[in-house]
Amino acid sequence: MKQIFALLAVSLPALPALASDLEPTFAKDIAPIIYENCVDCHNPNGVGPFSFTSYEQVRRRSQQILDVLEDGFMPPWMPAHGYGPKLKDTRSISDEEIALLRHWHGAGRPAGNLAEAPAVPIQKDGWTYGEPDLVIEMQEAYTLSAEGMDQFRNFVMPIPIGEKRYLKALEFLPESRLAVHHAVIAFDPTPASRMQDAADPLPGYESMDLGGALRPFGHLIGWTPGQVPYETYPGTSFPLTPGVDLVVQLHMLPSGKEEQIAPRIGLYFTDEPPTEMSMVIQLRANAIDIPPGEKNYEIEERFTLPITTHALGIFPHAHFLGKDMRIWIESPEGEKDWLLRIPDWDFNWQSDYRYQEPVTLPQGSEIVMRYSYDNSADNIRNPSSPPVRVTNGFNSYDEMGEVAIQVLLEKRSDWAILQESQARYDLVSTKNNPIFKYNLAQALNAQKRTEEAIEIYEDLIEETPNSVQSMLDLSQIYQQQGRANEAVELLIQASAIAPNFLEPHQRLAQHYRSANQFQQAAAALEHCLSLDPKQQSLRLQLANIYSKQEENPAKAIQVLLAGLSYHRDSASYQYRIAKEYQKFGDNSTALTYFKKAANLWKNQKSPQAADAYYNLAVSGLGRHPLPTIITFLDQAIAADPKHGFSHLMAASMKFKTGDKAAANKHINTLARLSGETVPPVLRSAEMLPFPAGTLAFAQALANANKNSDALNVISWAKQTALSRQQRELAERLSQIETAFSQSN
Repeated sequence: MKQIFALLAVSLPALPALASDLEPTFAKDIAPIIYENCVDCHNPNGVGPFSFTSYEQVRRRSQQILDVLEDGFMPPWMPAHGYGPKLKDTRSISDEEIALLRHWHGAGRPAGNLAEAPAVPIQKDGWTYGEPDLVIEMQEAYTLSAEGMDQFRNFVMPIPIGEKRYLKALEFLPESRLAVHHAVIAFDPTPASRMQDAADPLPGYESMDLGGALRPFGHLIGWTPGQVPYETYPGTSFPLTPGVDLVVQLHMLPSGKEEQIAPRIGLYFTDEPPTEMSMVIQLRANAIDIPPGEKNYEIEERFTLPITTHALGIFPHAHFLGKDMRIWIESPEGEKDWLLRIPDWDFNWQSDYRYQEPVTLPQGSEIVMRYSYDNSADNIRNPSSPPVRVTNGFNSYDEMGEVAIQVLLEKRSDWAILQESQARYDLVSTKNNPIFKYNLAQALNAQKRTEEAIEIYEDLIEETPNSVQSMLDLSQIYQQQGRANEAVELLIQASAIAPNFLEPHQRLAQHYRSANQFQQAAAALEHCLSLDPKQQSLRLQLANIYSKQEENPAKAIQVLLAGLSYHRDSASYQYRIAKEYQKFGDNSTALTYFKKAANLWKNQKSPQAADAYYNLAVSGLGRHPLPTIITFLDQAIAADPKHGFSHLMAASMKFKTGDKAAANKHINTLARLSGETVPPVLRSAEMLPFPAGTLAFAQALANANKNSDALNVISWAKQTALSRQQRELAERLSQIETAFSQSN
């Protein structure tokens, strides 16, 4: 005991200095907490109502900061800790950090040496991943009034692409940060969203329903303040096809001043198509009916998993009366594992959440969603005073109960099994909803349960005569079954119902082309291009049809030139025009387009440039001097060293200039090559100077161990010599042929 007191006595003189060292200051202790957790929203251009970018701003509101932190109101992160797997990009301040803030506040909020404070984080005023491959913008800004109620509005923006692209990431920039509360992003391959937009005199159209727009298959994309850009899970890029519209649903808040709403969306593409498949499982309550005054109204939904799959992310959803959200996975034995819990739901801070690692959801287990709602006057978020009866609906004063879970499939064929279960789940509560019946038919067809699928498709078309997509799917099944007449009848019917929808007319064109009904195919393709003149593949199909028609072949060039303004930067399109002019013998014009194609491909470092340079050489014969022709061929070989046609022509040209050494190099290379860009052996023999080039080629083939080809060339050369009355040469070649045959 004496020893302990002795130690204390020794330590006591040092206590004041120790306390001084531990006393928190803004510069040393508080600024790092605030700057890391708060400044992203609380800055001059952020969605927060005030800034925390200086000591004085934080000092003045220190009590308020403590209040909202201790109440759990800030930072805006609703999931409860300990209820489910770890989530990415969490926003939270630890109990230790809150205690430090409380200590600092109680100590008089000392500044410390502000010169030693960390720098205020630079607020991102651009793209997180660098400049996107494509930026989508509104053509006209929407004016949000200074005062009034929250607004939910869908804005429709075309995606200007001429071919299928694969999206790997997307970033949403609200631009009007104070006015945009959150965004939901979807895509519409049909004209439906565009038509709704056109019917509203203002930009976009008012709705909490996305209508015909769909979230990308297997993805949950949205934006809330502070959320990182959406990046697809490795291997799950998703395709965007020409003609699709991007639909952005915005929840907008009047900010006290008139705001111009014009967000930008950055798209990042990849050349890699998806190798994995994800899907979205959705549970929803469709019979919500909450009496006024009810403090604990509960709903529960269960979904049984037909396969083992792996959860990547989760998106819960309710409106203002939502209270406690509980989502878990339950085994057949009743064991429960949490997926997410939000004990104090706030509609204003809804978000999607992504797991740090995929979460296994075993086959046979159930996903359980249990939500409670508070429709009493005690609920400070209740929009109605006094409370009123609230039922299920899309409007913000209605209620909803949903959860969407993004899952990664173990194999691609699992999607049809899972979609069948999802469709049957949806149909239990919605009965004959045509969307879910269609999903079921599609899933059955994918599982090769064709007759079951046909029955549902036929019922759908009878019950919903304007079900165009059902007609398209069923026509394809009929076509596969050899029921061509029924298939085309459905396509004609679909195209009449939806004259402005591209796909029915495109399918009709495909049918007519397969049936060699080229006049009808051309008419269908002309209609397609009237709907969307930017469709490069359809324009090329139409040009091909006209090119083969002897009565009107020049129309192919007219069709191609009409699309040039859309495809000016497409090397393959310029090349196609050049080939058409070359076919007509207009080599002068062909040269112009071959040069454009070659330059575009060269800038892209594409081996296809070789084809363009080779055709420049061919079209330039008789128009350009020999050195220019040889330059074209050298450029072709530089673009693709395995381009056999160019080596063959270069050998022939260099024989003419007397450069036999260079010619033989090309011949030796040609003899070793194989593939689509290498001419047939005897064609090569015919094009080379006879007999020197021909015999050099035969020798090169023998050196390359292509003895059979070498013998064929010698035999051809012998016959050629005989036909030209070169008897002495023919005799020598006959001897070589005999010797070569015996040695092999």
